[in-house]
Amino acid sequence: MDQLDILKENWKQQEKGLPKFSTTALSSMLHKKSSNIVKWLLYIALIEFALLTLASFLPFMTDARDEAIEITGESFHYGTYVFSYIALIIFVYLFYRNYRRISAVQPVKELLRNIIITRKTMRAYIWFNLAFVFVYGVIFSILMLENDPRIYNMVHAPSNAGHELKIKLMFLGFTFIYLLVMCLVIYGIYSLVYGILLKRLKRNYKELSKIEM
Repeated sequence: MDQLDILKENWKQQEKGLPKFSTTALSSMLHKKSSNIVKWLLYIALIEFALLTLASFLPFMTDARDEAIEITGESFHYGTYVFSYIALIIFVYLFYRNYRRISAVQPVKELLRNIIITRKTMRAYIWFNLAFVFVYGVIFSILMLENDPRIYNMVHAPSNAGHELKIKLMFLGFTFIYLLVMCLVIYGIYSLVYGILLKRLKRNYKELSKIEM
């Protein structure tokens, strides 16, 4: 018997010693793993909510808030502030509801449906945050052109007479690029933090799909 045959024989002997899982046991294992993943998604969202709340009380954030109010006005600033928190609370509730659904004992088909809903909720959360940052940044930049004394004086300086529109467009162009880069960075962070968990959830979905078939 050559070395290859010896290796094959050893592999067969090892396979005999491996535990055999029934379909029910495997389904239960994947169910538990999926529940833990969704639980971590909920925890991370709660941590993000807590960090944002704490950050708003930091001294430099207070100064930034006062400056933002001068540029955008109290109604716009506090309106967007309340809107963002309401949206975050809604998403935290949806994560909690998804966790409760996946944690409950249910048929494989129902579990598959809830996994799909969870992944869609997570994607919606990521894209909402990116859209909010981008849209708020664009509006804020437009308001800066007229309400920020530094920008206004630069645009309307005597040396720039006749080029005001060009300077405004250049400013908005640079702001647009800056916001795109910022959104890409935020997306990269979300992909790193949530992406790993979502990939594991997708892998569980595929395994459960095989069981259902």
